[in-house]
Amino acid sequence: MAAGDPFAADPLIGDDAQLSSGPGSHHHDLAIGGILPRLGDLFDPAAFRERFEDKGRFREYLADETGARICGQPLALANALRKRKAELDKRKTRFESQLAEVRTQKKQGEKEIQGLLDASPFGKDAKIYMNKDLWHLRSLIMTEPVDAMIGESHGKFAARDAKIPLFRFGFPIFDRVNKHRSPVIGYQGAINMLSEICNKFLDITDETCDDPHFELMR
Repeated sequence: MAAGDPFAADPLIGDDAQLSSGPGSHHHDLAIGGILPRLGDLFDPAAFRERFEDKGRFREYLADETGARICGQPLALANALRKRKAELDKRKTRFESQLAEVRTQKKQGEKEIQGLLDASPFGKDAKIYMNKDLWHLRSLIMTEPVDAMIGESHGKFAARDAKIPLFRFGFPIFDRVNKHRSPVIGYQGAINMLSEICNKFLDITDETCDDPHFELMR
């Protein structure tokens, strides 16, 4: 390269960005080892950066990496790790504070929802259970029987134990076809939910009634 050998310089001139095609650890090794600065004008930082970030679904993640800094100035790895840890600590603290805020909002929301139910003749006997799991729900529907259960696919086991229908309104739904194509919000969603619930109970009536009550019109 020092003598201007075209064969030696061709791999770099033709595609100096090949350095960015492999695992990220190699880029850091080359940069920290001082090889990139010695390439001089043969190394194009812009091309390197473009190829470094051009990794499909990893592009957004790699865009935040400090590749330009590694190429452009000396870097102390220990210092970089300390800065990275400090940033992660700040993010963790912010996340934990947000969780605490959500818990507070849940408690306030539980009281508000219960108040709305108590004020309605249709909800005055309803009870709110927050921060409970499906096992707790199963215990409730076994000890305090209900006519049906609304939820997602995981609720099918509890519904089967209680011998009640499960109306699959929620996410995820693994065990039915094309449920995602039927909206459950807005006016159309209300119509879809009401139709499914009514038709299911009509099916149950037809399946369990005696012959004199097995009618064409319902």
